Amino acid sequence: YQSIKPGAIVLLGGKKHKTTCSSSSGTYCYSLGAELDLNGYKPGVYDLVVSNPCDIRSSPIAFVVGPAPTPYISAFKPSFAHTSDSLKITVIGAHFAKGYTIHWNGKALPTTYVSATKLETTNPIDFSQTPVGHIPVVVKDTNGQSSGEQKFSVVGSFVPTITEVE
Repeated sequence: YQSIKPGAIVLLGGKKHKTTCSSSSGTYCYSLGAELDLNGYKPGVYDLVVSNPCDIRSSPIAFVVGPAPTPYISAFKPSFAHTSDSLKITVIGAHFAKGYTIHWNGKALPTTYVSATKLETTNPIDFSQTPVGHIPVVVKDTNGQSSGEQKFSVVGSFVPTITEVE
């Protein structure tokens, strides 16, 4: 398409997205790419428009945004904690994005996005007052959709005991 110029942007529902021109004559861009961050978009149909640097715009085309995949938890790293531990927990799974939060025993924790398959507690969790057992953990997306609940295990600390001296 000969009227797209290097430096053009894509507008999706009015929100700007940067582009890359991978094939160009220097004056015109023949192959335009854009990485669309759909985080925050609700499912629906949006106008997609290409705008040149001089603000000349293409005709809109319909762009359909479907529902985000449900976040999924498959494992924890470490896989358990002792009651004497204080550590960060990595949640391993699928369909994670920026802004998703780890909910620990019903409470949202400050969460660091690592990748689409890893989230981490921003701060260490202190297990010193946590009873031995299983803590329910879910991941919630920015629309309130939750993963299925997984249980994180807390085990007692091993304390050697002298039972007799000979």
